[in-house]
Amino acid sequence: MKMKILRKGFNEMVSAVILLAIAVTIGVMVWGWASTYFSKSMYQTDMSVVVNRVTLVSSGSAIAELKIKNIGTSTLKITNITVTVEGVTAAITSDTLTGKVIGSGKDVSGIIQFQGINVEPGRKVIFIISAQADDGTTITKIAEAIISS
Repeated sequence: MKMKILRKGFNEMVSAVILLAIAVTIGVMVWGWASTYFSKSMYQTDMSVVVNRVTLVSSGSAIAELKIKNIGTSTLKITNITVTVEGVTAAITSDTLTGKVIGSGKDVSGIIQFQGINVEPGRKVIFIISAQADDGTTITKIAEAIISS
C-alpha cells in the first residue's frame, strides 16, 4: 500500500514538472516575439526637409538655405545631398550639411552652394537628401524650390 501512495505522488510530480516546462517554453517564445516586435516598432526613421530660400549669387551659381529635422526616434547622419536644376545635376561647391548628425527631435540648418549652366532665376531646383540611421537604415527625402534673383 505504501508503494501505491509513493507512485501516485511521483506521477503528480512529473505532471507538474511537464506543465511548468511547457509554461516556461511558451513564456520564452512570447517574450522573444514581443521584444522583436517592439524593438522594430519603437525605432522609426524619418526626417523633414524645408528649403528656406534659393538665391542666385552670380551667373550660374546659387545658394540655398535648408533646414533638416529628424522626426523619427533614431539618430540620423546626413550622408549625401544631390541638387538638380530642371533635371540637370548641379555641381555642389559648398555644403555645410553633409556629415552632420541629428538627434531625435532635433534639427540642423545649413547652406548648399551649387552651380550649373541652367542655374537661373525662376528655375525649379530639387534637393535629394539621404541620411543613415544608427540602425543602418537609409532614408531619402526630396525638397523643391524655385531660384530667386
